[in-house]
Amino acid sequence: MALAVTLTAWTAFAPSSGPHTSSAACRKAVCAQMVTVPEVYESYYSSLPPLQRQLSDTTGPIAQGAMGAVVAGAAAVGYFGLSAVSSRLAVNAVGGAATGGLGLFARSKIAKERKESASPAVAKLLASGMGEVDAAALAAVATEYGVEKKEFKAQLIELYGVFLGACLDSSQVVPSELGEIKKLGGLLSLSRADVGSAFHTAGRRLYSRHRAYLEETEPNDSKALLNKFVFLAERVLSQDESEEGYRYEAMRAQKVFQLSKADWASRAEEVALPFYEKVLDKVVAGQQAITTEQLLRIRADFGVNDERAKDMHAVTY
Repeated sequence: MALAVTLTAWTAFAPSSGPHTSSAACRKAVCAQMVTVPEVYESYYSSLPPLQRQLSDTTGPIAQGAMGAVVAGAAAVGYFGLSAVSSRLAVNAVGGAATGGLGLFARSKIAKERKESASPAVAKLLASGMGEVDAAALAAVATEYGVEKKEFKAQLIELYGVFLGACLDSSQVVPSELGEIKKLGGLLSLSRADVGSAFHTAGRRLYSRHRAYLEETEPNDSKALLNKFVFLAERVLSQDESEEGYRYEAMRAQKVFQLSKADWASRAEEVALPFYEKVLDKVVAGQQAITTEQLLRIRADFGVNDERAKDMHAVTY
């Protein structure tokens, strides 16, 4: 199943790369259109083949009845169809059994297609808003479409990857996308390992598409896109309560792009700087009242370390 979703690409945003500096480019306001869960999954659902959409809209009893009708209808065609060339009942019975077998094959294929339609059914729920999805809703979909737990989990991981792919259609960094990515993983009941696998797959796809441009010496949009991927991956993977689990998933992602641990951390932080500086600017201008605890939480969310924050505060204040 093709899971790529093509959305409108926006102007590239290349973050500042100077170590421990505060530049005009870094302080420039970032205005970008946010990629949202409803719009992504509405686009994804609309792009699916008509049969898959139809099966995802068909209730269980109706689908079961349709599959039974396929077998019965095929058997009837086999029996009566051969009656014109033979009056012997045995021959008619053999013909009915043969085409009935074809009906069973068709039923098996339809059953397989219906199980695969569980994913579009979840996508349709997400297209209506994340408020439509919870553990109970997911369990109901799995039961309705007769999908085994392992298979359904694989479908949910792929669906999560659809949103990651949509966010990586543009190098423009929008903090709200990070919030949606974090929330979506929880709504789909994905484990930290599941999320790590989704990011690893997204990274490999990005590298495959942009490899030639990533190897260029001059700055380009593909390199800015890589920085965005690193930022999103680092902020999401670092939520893992297991330090060992985080190191494993981060290392897998780093290996895709042949990045060192230090380079990975530097790229992630550099993407975060414009947004943290924007918060500081609002505080200084009196546009936003914020406590020290809140500021510390914002720094943690963006991944700005204490040393960098100290330099930025000195410049801002």
